[in-house]
Amino acid sequence: MPIDFHDQSNLHTYANREVTTSWQDFLSKWVDLTNKKVLDAGCGGGIYTRKLVELGAREVVAMDYSSTMLEAARNTCQDLPQVSYHHGDMCNTGLSGEQFDLVFSRATIHHIRDLPTCFTELYRLIRKGGVCIIQNRTMEDVVRPGSKEHVRGYLFDFFPELMETEKGRRPEREQIVQTLKEAGFTRVDTERILEVRQIYNGFQPYKEELLTRKGRSILHELNDEQLIEYVEKLESVLGKEEILIEQDSWTCWIARK
Repeated sequence: MPIDFHDQSNLHTYANREVTTSWQDFLSKWVDLTNKKVLDAGCGGGIYTRKLVELGAREVVAMDYSSTMLEAARNTCQDLPQVSYHHGDMCNTGLSGEQFDLVFSRATIHHIRDLPTCFTELYRLIRKGGVCIIQNRTMEDVVRPGSKEHVRGYLFDFFPELMETEKGRRPEREQIVQTLKEAGFTRVDTERILEVRQIYNGFQPYKEELLTRKGRSILHELNDEQLIEYVEKLESVLGKEEILIEQDSWTCWIARK
């Protein structure tokens, strides 16, 4: 069944991870955060909120529709006075308009049913000259086969029926471009990236994390028996790796106001 972001048992599922330089390099290519005001829309556990501050943002508003996720973000960023927190929906944030230099949203839009309303709201929040960066997966990212460079792909190699779940929630790249333009953005660029999610010392710590479904909402579509089967199959392929680098394929949309 789908993940419940309001469940306290998922408090730490999107926290306690470091953002790697692969993501930092991507973001720095498109925007200079020095002295900028940023909205982290769908902040989850706050690990990207924290990195936005470390990259120079003057102020970051961490927003999520789940009070549980906001609690996790507060824990992650508790030592950062630059961060404030807002309980809000991306389609109706309740925030005043034209105040942000950057609106950033990672791994959230596939949970949203009304993207035109969502993008219109994000456009309203951005100052003229500001940027909206959306990071999410398309089916082009999902169907990338499993390999040491793209471990996530093995999930769909072993459980191809999960493709139907993904097809129901993954937008097409051009669909997002068009919807952003219809919301008012004048220019929309796209870039596919491989983001290093985490580096593990061998398979065992990776296995332990997978068995908790930590930070991977798609694993909530598997029952406990299927999850164990998945991990066992993955261990037969990757179990002898001394260093395991988990990279995820993403599509990013960079929209300017």
